[in-house]
Order: sequence, then structure tokens, then C-alpha cells
Amino acid sequence: MQLSNRQLELYLNRIKEMLCMIDLQALHNVIFLNKYSFYVFARGIRRDKGQSLGALVDAVSSYIPRTVIGPEEYGNAFPEDENAKSEFLYMLHAASTPAQWQEIKLMCETIRLLKSRQDVLVKS
Repeated sequence: MQLSNRQLELYLNRIKEMLCMIDLQALHNVIFLNKYSFYVFARGIRRDKGQSLGALVDAVSSYIPRTVIGPEEYGNAFPEDENAKSEFLYMLHAASTPAQWQEIKLMCETIRLLKSRQDVLVKS
């Protein structure tokens, strides 16, 4: 499914809002061993009986930046797509300034534009 600029921005904003709702201080005695364990925890979060955080991340997964992940972090234990999603979710959670947030949205929008151009070239 191809998302418009506006749809992508809405999904990203919902993801960020849900991440901001997570109160890690309230999770007494919980330690996330790595970014993937945080992703597994966070993807099950729902807001007002709506879509889960995981479903929202899945909706934008075609537009998230793929990073190089060293074997010390994940090895071959998880599919590449899950690694990218966990890195992306962690990056969103760690973004603490408006400038960082705008940079993430710009990266996703750039990927969306490149994919839409590729789709046009393939169709012609």
C-alpha cells in the first residue's frame, strides 16, 4: 500500500504520541536487554482500543530507514525487517528535540518519494 505524504505524517505522529505515553519509570524492575526487546514490548501497546503500536509501525515499514546492524547487537536471530523496525522505534523513542523529530520525518518522506518514483518508472 502506497501512503501519501499526509498519511505517512499522520502515522508517524501517532507512533511518536504512543511512544511518549510509555512511562518507563513506572516499569519497576524491568530492563530491556537490547533495542529488539524494547520493540517487542512496545509493539503490543494500544491506545484507546485503536491500532497497536506494532500495526502502526508495520504500516510505515516500507518507508523507514534500514540501518546496518552488527552481529553483536542481533546476529541472525531476527529477520532483517524486524531489526529495522526495532531500530526505527528506538530512534523515534530517543528523539528528544523537534529538530531530531523533523529529521526522522524527512528521512521517511525521502524514502516514500523515492519509492513512488520507482513505482512510476516500473509502470511505464
